Amino acid sequence: MSITMRDVFIYSMTFEAVDILRIELRLPDGGDLPAFTSGSHINLKLNDKLTRSYSLINDASERHRYLIAVHKDEHGRGGSRYLHETARVGQKLQCSEPVNAFPLNEDANMSVLIAGGIGITPIWSMIQRLEVLGKKWELHYRARSREKAALLTELEALGRTRNINISYSNETMRDMCDVRAIIANAPDDADLYCCGPLEMLEVFDEVCAPLDVSRVHTERFQADGEIAVQGGFILKAVKSNMELEVKEGQTILQVLRDAGLDPAYSCESGLCGECQTRVISGEPDHQDLYLTEEEKESGESIMICCSGSLTPILEIDQ
Repeated sequence: MSITMRDVFIYSMTFEAVDILRIELRLPDGGDLPAFTSGSHINLKLNDKLTRSYSLINDASERHRYLIAVHKDEHGRGGSRYLHETARVGQKLQCSEPVNAFPLNEDANMSVLIAGGIGITPIWSMIQRLEVLGKKWELHYRARSREKAALLTELEALGRTRNINISYSNETMRDMCDVRAIIANAPDDADLYCCGPLEMLEVFDEVCAPLDVSRVHTERFQADGEIAVQGGFILKAVKSNMELEVKEGQTILQVLRDAGLDPAYSCESGLCGECQTRVISGEPDHQDLYLTEEEKESGESIMICCSGSLTPILEIDQ
């Protein structure tokens, strides 16, 4: 999968909440950016070693800018710290075209939206679209505190006339955002959305397991699986005519990059789908959270950032 990257620059950086920056990106010539749909994310190449995914939070009708809200994660892999501590207004970055792995079903009679922490970012884009469409929706948002809640001004303004339930971990008991109760009380024809911490998503997945999968939508910002680093197989990059050994402790992505190839990638944890690569032969050891179970069973593609091989030889389209 190839990714088209283009130069953008940081037009503004503003304080959104404690440890959260709102960053506006524009094209250097002031032109229109590629269109996007609610729930989309972009990949930002921050430097030679850092490419990260961020949800777009602005109205999808806007073409002159992309807005993202970045939470500084002290225990992350460096992307958020770079944007908080090193990036500056006017700085050029490279940006992919928007990708949507968390699309909004605009035809649903009702949308029930559940967000935790920075997981509000793709949900806010959906809310703006649902408002334009005049659709019914409700939001349940759990944040650590008022000071650390993103998009609070916009949500509180809407909350006077909409069904918005916001609670804070330092103020109320956990049952103020009871995922099981929210889903149990949702209309039978509602589409259900969740983006937030792993604990919230695990409960959401468990409760929604008996439901029609077409009604259930999730997005993860953290991986909860193990990256395949067992190694012990031969990787054949057919397009590049290369045969490479994947040793213990290595990922397929690392081996390809060490060999001088430049495969597409972003999150490095099997969440975003950017490194999806066609499998020519062999059986992948899937460790991602992007492919569906049916796609994994087909064995037709692999996320090279986190998945390995169950066979001695794995041939891929690289």
